[in-house]
Amino acid sequence: MKATFFSVPFPKIFKLLFLALFFSQTIHGQTMAEIKTSFNYMWGFGVGKTLSEADKQALRDLTSQICTSVESKYEYVISEKEGNFKETLEGIIKTYSSTTLVNAQRLVNESDSGVVVFRYIKKDEMGAIFKKRENRLKGYVTNALNAEKEGRIGDALRYFYWAQVLLYSHPDNQEMTYSYDGMYYQLFTWLPDRINRIFSMLMVMPTKIETEGMQQEVVFEIKYQDKKAYNMDYSYWNGSDWSTLVGATNGEGIVELFGEAEKSMQEVRLKVEYEYVNKSKLDPELPNVIEVIQLPYYKQAEKIIRKNKINDNPVSAEKPATKQPGSTEPKKNLANGVPDACICGSKEKALTTMNSLLTAIQGKEKKSLEYLFTKDGFEVYQKLIRYGQAKLIPTDRVFEVSCMGKDAIIRDVSFVFNFPTNNRKFVEKLSFAFDTLGLIKNISFSLSNLSLEGILAHSKWPENTKWHIIDFLENYQTAYALERLDYIDKIFSDDALIIVGKKLEKGEPIDKMYALMKNEQYQYIKVSKKEFLERLGNVFQNNEFVNIQFEECEVRKRDNNSEIYGIQIAQNYFSTSYADQGYLFLMVDLTDTIQPKIYVRSWQPEKNPDGSIIGLGTFFN
Repeated sequence: MKATFFSVPFPKIFKLLFLALFFSQTIHGQTMAEIKTSFNYMWGFGVGKTLSEADKQALRDLTSQICTSVESKYEYVISEKEGNFKETLEGIIKTYSSTTLVNAQRLVNESDSGVVVFRYIKKDEMGAIFKKRENRLKGYVTNALNAEKEGRIGDALRYFYWAQVLLYSHPDNQEMTYSYDGMYYQLFTWLPDRINRIFSMLMVMPTKIETEGMQQEVVFEIKYQDKKAYNMDYSYWNGSDWSTLVGATNGEGIVELFGEAEKSMQEVRLKVEYEYVNKSKLDPELPNVIEVIQLPYYKQAEKIIRKNKINDNPVSAEKPATKQPGSTEPKKNLANGVPDACICGSKEKALTTMNSLLTAIQGKEKKSLEYLFTKDGFEVYQKLIRYGQAKLIPTDRVFEVSCMGKDAIIRDVSFVFNFPTNNRKFVEKLSFAFDTLGLIKNISFSLSNLSLEGILAHSKWPENTKWHIIDFLENYQTAYALERLDYIDKIFSDDALIIVGKKLEKGEPIDKMYALMKNEQYQYIKVSKKEFLERLGNVFQNNEFVNIQFEECEVRKRDNNSEIYGIQIAQNYFSTSYADQGYLFLMVDLTDTIQPKIYVRSWQPEKNPDGSIIGLGTFFN
């Protein structure tokens, strides 16, 4: 390839002499001239007044050569509408540069007149670079298939789509295959088919419409293959603009309409989110790819909610097989007088309090609500109402009441939380705990059914033990949302081992345990409890919201002689300024269920190469 020289004011005779000397230098026994003529290398050359200028030119020259070598492989993913083909192709190749091309070998020669930089890389190394992206996108496909199987439709769409976006940036976009159910599929056609398949089997249907004054709320269920979807994000058309993005959980969503024009609409257009550009920063390469390629578009993502077709018998969420301790039959109307048959003895009182609270929230009662709570419970309630302008989703008030020790529990009361500054809404289900007097003593965000299944699957454990673990995790995730540093301080042991991940900085493993966590995008840091709380306090102070969502969960007990448990759980973390996903491990002592203690807390962005994550086995044989 002919070297490109740029407009740097070198005297001609000096330039020729300078370059002759430069190219005569040897690199591991080879001269640059030999590298230039070898078929085993790609190289770039730059001249500039400064090292930075010359290096940029050399990388640009190297990128141009790589583009020439793969140009024919991108003709199906770069359309003429995108303008200059080579410009777009160079943009795609540069998406590898953040982690790769900058690591190409470099030789620098400086003089009073300027700087010359020679960048080179073996073609085999470029193949390894492309292979790394192939592995990444195939990992997304695997994640998508697992998510689809578990009914996590939002996650499935996100992973399938991100895999397709990365595929478009790969030179083997037409040939790459994926093995699934004993067959090999060509990803270029199979990925859009899988995405369209999800859309074709995804149904939305209104279950309740409530109108009050100028406002109307349409509650709808989200089903995939006739089962409630665990999660899905969407926006809706209000007649003049698309709404903020709403995150639905456990198969329930809401549309809020204001004014006569919006209320009169008989059909509501719903757009299911699949691009997740706002979450793409979870992948260090993905945002750069999104900027340069023409993103695939799916018209089937748009659904219609017809108000005149209300489903009076919505599909109930897939409940775990194990019932709650002391629970009554699911969905039995407990509001019509059910005898107290469990240890807490306060089911009727809990129902009375619950109905009084919901009536007051809906604005039908104006008196103070403090009388419905214990002191601690009212403090949590006040924080909750302030969190995201909490608003009750219309409900038929058919509750299942269960007991946990002396407390009565009502779960899965739906609220919507709105964060207008960040153009985001979340639909969440809450759990309420009542004392023996029927007063609300605590409120927490309910775990997803997927997390519940992982805990309740332990058939040999006592029911109360499993529900204490659930209660602990629900309080843990709620403490983050409500910024309860006091609670987090209390549940962490003073000498707890705490490992945090810091993104985009590479560090050496701290000790043997951390050597298991291999990820070049993260540094693992052991911090004290004091430092951990200080960091967390800064996060709370600088973000409008912090939202943690747990997915699949695995719990192990240390032994039969203690109440120490190891909890491994997939965690999605969202805040105003940051988002990540990974795996959380907590070693917790539940000897005292009122005051649990965390001895170990670790986080890692992905599983270890053998598919494991940090757990009890890391500490005990």
